[in-house]
Amino acid sequence: MAIQALHSDMNDKTLICSTHLFTQMSSEFLHHAKLNTIHGEQLFFPIPFQRLNTTDENSEEISKSNGFWRTFDYSTFCGYKQDITRACGGEAFKSGADLYEQALTSGLDVFRAPEHALSAKWHERDCHDIHLAKSEQKFCGEMSKNLHLSASVILR
Repeated sequence: MAIQALHSDMNDKTLICSTHLFTQMSSEFLHHAKLNTIHGEQLFFPIPFQRLNTTDENSEEISKSNGFWRTFDYSTFCGYKQDITRACGGEAFKSGADLYEQALTSGLDVFRAPEHALSAKWHERDCHDIHLAKSEQKFCGEMSKNLHLSASVILR
């Protein structure tokens, strides 16, 4: 992940948050990230709200008719540099899900909850893009499947 390269020059007490490219957040999310991430104790894995492609982009309403909570996705996270390093034993992590699993066995607490100040805009995905590594294509395919299954349940 690019975050490992970026955080090498940061102070151990720097709060790092990683989100999707298509994520929309309010300043309230940053406040929640500070409250729910505890240095030396706890990482925060917020659950963003996924907007459907039928949703008005300017609407901030969260309801069953315009989206769902991305409970299957662990790629959005916040933690202090020192705690992320501790969770991974100083090694690189492959994904947010990998970091989550490693954090659970590291002695750190993990806080996971729906975050209304964080939402993911709907966007089309091309999981067969030749510029994606095989592992990224697989992850993309699994994510797309989960998104379409969740959306189909809502639109019934």
